Amino acid sequence: MTQLLTTDVRGIFPICPTPFFDNGEIDYAGLDRLVDWYAGCGVAGLVVLGVFGEAAKLSSEEGEKVLARVIARVGGRFLVVVGTGNLRLRDYAPLARSSMAAGAAGLMIAPTQGVRTDEEITTDLKRIFAAIGPDVPVMLQDYPPANDVFFSVPLVCRLIAEFPQIVVFKSEDNPGLGKLARIRETCAKEGIRRISILSGRGALFAALALMRGADGVASGFAYPEMLVGVYEAVARGDPNAACDLYDIFLPLICHELQPRIGVPVRKYILHKRGLLTSPLARPPAPAITEADKAEVDFMLERTAAKCRKAGVLDDIFG
Repeated sequence: MTQLLTTDVRGIFPICPTPFFDNGEIDYAGLDRLVDWYAGCGVAGLVVLGVFGEAAKLSSEEGEKVLARVIARVGGRFLVVVGTGNLRLRDYAPLARSSMAAGAAGLMIAPTQGVRTDEEITTDLKRIFAAIGPDVPVMLQDYPPANDVFFSVPLVCRLIAEFPQIVVFKSEDNPGLGKLARIRETCAKEGIRRISILSGRGALFAALALMRGADGVASGFAYPEMLVGVYEAVARGDPNAACDLYDIFLPLICHELQPRIGVPVRKYILHKRGLLTSPLARPPAPAITEADKAEVDFMLERTAAKCRKAGVLDDIFG
């Protein structure tokens, strides 16, 4: 039986890249290897066809094949959430039907770019939810840098109260730590059900977000093992250990968050780790230069040295 997203999901939800060969064709065998690797990292779920998955650069047929391949390979080991960031309203219903039939746990949904007021956002989401149906669990994404849509805290709480299918909130506003805490406080004060909150933004502020009340992290960062370690440290009540581990990797997190070149940098790191056959990101993403690669290599060497010195995750660097 398919596991679905619920209000109590916790842990790390990486954003899965779409692996390509150097000629731009999808490496489906490489996708299988990625899924198995994520499972070995101890993740709670995986987001497919997100921004890091380069969903907007895939044809509809390619997207369907990637989704089916991932769900089949996961085989129920963890949850699979489907990104919808490149969809128009008419596309939601068929994607919801095919995804849930294939075994997805739910959809990640954000308001349509350009809506402004609380009323416009609510109306837009009503239309989307009507299209996908009331039984599809939703991870509601709050990411103003991507779609220029701003959720107020009162609106988030009203949406949680009005739409039972919203079971996870992906927090990616900036600044977002205070907003996350206020959502928790306001919902509790008004007697609104508690839902899961996952921190995003490429894992920026991940340790602090968990300490503020996030239940996990949804990020494509190239070292999910670190995020699992940070999550586990916070869960056992050791915030200092969580931050000590997180601090080692913070320069890499920042480097991956560069506009436009961030996805190629992240794919290059995964390629260096032996997890991608090719580091290719489809155009219009820029190709990283030899100088870019040398910088990343330098940062990886420093990260490895810090891990060995601290006696944490030193085995992953070989």
